[in-house]
Amino acid sequence: MTGATDVDRDCAAARVELQRAQLVLQKRPADALASLLEAKRLDPRSVEILLELARVQLRLGRFADALECFSRVLALDGACPEALALAALCHLRLENHEAGLADASRALDIEPGDLVAAEVLADCHRALGRWHEAAAACRAVLARLPGLPDPRCARVSLKLAQCLLRLGMHQEAWERTGELVESGYADSKVRALRREALALSKGALMGALGKTSLVDRMVLFLADKHLLRAQAAGRRSVDPGQHRNDVPASKGGAS
Repeated sequence: MTGATDVDRDCAAARVELQRAQLVLQKRPADALASLLEAKRLDPRSVEILLELARVQLRLGRFADALECFSRVLALDGACPEALALAALCHLRLENHEAGLADASRALDIEPGDLVAAEVLADCHRALGRWHEAAAACRAVLARLPGLPDPRCARVSLKLAQCLLRLGMHQEAWERTGELVESGYADSKVRALRREALALSKGALMGALGKTSLVDRMVLFLADKHLLRAQAAGRRSVDPGQHRNDVPASKGGAS
């Protein structure tokens, strides 16, 4: 009876630490982390506590620690799609791309609409140079997003344009970057990719037309005019810190 009472007391204390962490997470993440580590010590088999701890570690860039926590969650609940998706994200950050593919694929088998898992799948394929698979995964993510100017849509559109360039689909890459520019995303990354797509498309066009100098000048003039107009109007940039804001928020408290 004493043992059971001690366990109950520890579980109750762990809940208090969890609630304390959720209250201070936004303003004092280090304090939240300390509370969650204590909660884990008190109740090491609580999936809720382990998930919350892993989310915080992931947000703080502690990818190896977060991956260990997500692995503990999966040992307790192997069909948790959130743990699989975020474990895949940790693998991506740690450059374990094959492991990231495996976990992202498992997450999507359980929850086909998981956007974090779908984007991680695309990124792992990109890292491994599997451009056809990466492009298909990017298109699948975009099909579930509201469209530009949504920041995540811009991020994935830029990744798709990069894949299209690698696949030799220069015209579509040019069109994708044009959509970004028209939506106000005219930062250096988009402009550089757009110029590359233009150069490759123009090279093919010049070859077909016998390198007609007049056509060459017209293509460059129209493209540069479009970019200059976009630079004057554009205020958005594609967020390079992909996924960081996609980690699910705390399930309770003021997070």
